[in-house]
This record gives sequence, C-alpha cells and structure tokens, in this order.
Amino acid sequence: MCLTLGQDIKEVLGDDFQLPYPDVPFFIDTANTGKQVVTQMHVDFKNTLFGMCVIAVFGKFNHKKHSMLVLKELKFLVQLKHGDIIFIPSALATHGNTVLTPTDIHRSWTMFNSGVLFRYCDTGFCTFESLAPEDAHNMEKMYPVFFWDYMSSHLTLQELKSYHCVA
Repeated sequence: MCLTLGQDIKEVLGDDFQLPYPDVPFFIDTANTGKQVVTQMHVDFKNTLFGMCVIAVFGKFNHKKHSMLVLKELKFLVQLKHGDIIFIPSALATHGNTVLTPTDIHRSWTMFNSGVLFRYCDTGFCTFESLAPEDAHNMEKMYPVFFWDYMSSHLTLQELKSYHCVA
C-alpha cells in the first residue's frame, strides 16, 4: 500500500518527488540524536491509523532498569537494549519511555507514515482545503469507514497471542 502510494504521488508530482528509502514502505524518519532522548507519554495522532512506527534505540544504558518503552493501553513495559528495533501502532497506542540516569546515553531513530499523505491520495491528490464543500463533507462522512477499515488491518491481542503461541 505505501509503495503504491509513493508511486502514485510521484506520478502526480513528477520526478522531483523521491522516496527517502527506495523499496521501504515509510516516508518519514526522525533521528533523535540528543545525548539523553526521553519521550513523554503521547499518541502520534497524525500518523496513519493502520500503520506501524519503527523505533530503533541506541546508546549506553541499562535496558533492564531504565528507558523502557511503555505501551499504556496494552499494559506493556518493553525492555529495548542498544540496537533493538520494535514496530508499534503509534497512532493508536499511548507510548513513551521511562527515565534515564544522569550517566545514561540514549538515542533513537524512528520511521513512520503521515496520515496526511494517505488522505491526499484519498482525495484524488488534492488538499482537503481545496475540495469542493460537498466533496469535503462526503470525505468527512467516510472517516468512520476509513477508521474501522484501517483498524481491522491490525491483529487483535488474542490473534497476536495465538500467532505467537502465548498462553
């Protein structure tokens, strides 16, 4: 879906549009390069509802005691050590990480997709503001359909547990 979107946008915008990473289904990345990167609890509500956010962590820290990833609604506390990568539904799950000690070094790199890009495609490559009022109204009426369609693309916790044979 994402690679097709990139190709579709390139057809509309021309050769000036380049995907940041060819053959990778993410359009945006962020390098959090401060010495002690800590994220407060948040939801990335502008990311795609059906998409995943890739988080990679780096540095020197005790992953069993500090800087654990908190996934609030899932009630998960995830220990990520240097070099670990995790995929999370960042637009659906409140997430952040626990505190660091003064000597910890913790950095991260994320890749994700903005929901605006998919809305741009859904509107026929027009901005929402440039749509005729009737078309904008029809798009707004479709939001619940989009939401539940996107939500159904995720595994439920029970399906995930069954897939991984967790009791």
